[in-house]
Amino acid sequence: RLSVVLLPPHKANLELALRHAREALAVARRLGDPDTLLYVLQYVRAGAAYLMTGDQRFEIIREIAELAEARQELLVYLRAGPDYATGLIERGCRADADALAAMVERRAAHGSAVTRWRLPMLRAAFALFDGDADGSERLLDEALAIAANAGTTPAPYFWAQHRVAVAIAVGDPRRIARHAERVLALLPPHYIQTPFRTWVLAAIGRRHEAAALLEQLPSTPYVLHGLLIAAEACKLLEDREVAAHLYPQIVERCLGAYFHWGVPDAAFVIGPVPRLLGELALLVGDTAAARRHFEDSIALCRRIGARPFLALSVAALERCTGASRELADGRIAP
Repeated sequence: RLSVVLLPPHKANLELALRHAREALAVARRLGDPDTLLYVLQYVRAGAAYLMTGDQRFEIIREIAELAEARQELLVYLRAGPDYATGLIERGCRADADALAAMVERRAAHGSAVTRWRLPMLRAAFALFDGDADGSERLLDEALAIAANAGTTPAPYFWAQHRVAVAIAVGDPRRIARHAERVLALLPPHYIQTPFRTWVLAAIGRRHEAAALLEQLPSTPYVLHGLLIAAEACKLLEDREVAAHLYPQIVERCLGAYFHWGVPDAAFVIGPVPRLLGELALLVGDTAAARRHFEDSIALCRRIGARPFLALSVAALERCTGASRELADGRIAP
């Protein structure tokens, strides 16, 4: 539990948080009790897993899901399933991810509305990954309605964050306008939500308020998805100074997580980390680095079938010198 207390991580305690988590896992494995191991794995996932490499974190999630299923821990399984499914997608295993989502859906049918809202939320993430923004939003509303009937509290936060993700994925910040007031009302003025609030304010033209929040972002110890949304806000506001601060923080926290999803219990798509690194590099004037990042993002999106993010990455590359000629020659195909 000490590893969770140390989060969100300041640079000085990153290694300490990881050490506590690894020690806890080592003790749990040595004891040989599956219930204890499952308990510890959940704490590691809630905290230190955000500091591990993408592959290490995926293995933690996989073990939780498999152990929860074997122990018939339905609630744990339903909370881990979305994270496991999105991890499979970002590794190019879409068929396995779809099969897992279907299995989670069957399990959820035996649960209460407290857990069932997570399934349409997961399907909304899948739909957005495939480029179906309208379908994604319909599923989001379905998830919110289920959660409202059950009186569960996390769902509105995730609904609001996912609405931001939809507008980002389609490359149209104005799409958030019709939901902006509700999104801002659902996201409390807490520093964890500051990147999302900053982006929404910038997207609806309240740039002075957004800029004031943006100045706070580089000094706050966000986990990776907060930094990535901060980068999106930085892009909207064209703030070079903040971009220069965010770029090394994202590189440091990326740790092999090249395609990123939001909160683990109810995933929403943030997309390829290299695309946002490219946008930050462009802001600070490093065109060569931006090109490399955008090309990495295009290759990743093509490999795993992330359609809307492929389009965003190609469009970003076109803004770099010489990209239009390469696109015309067919060497980089959308």
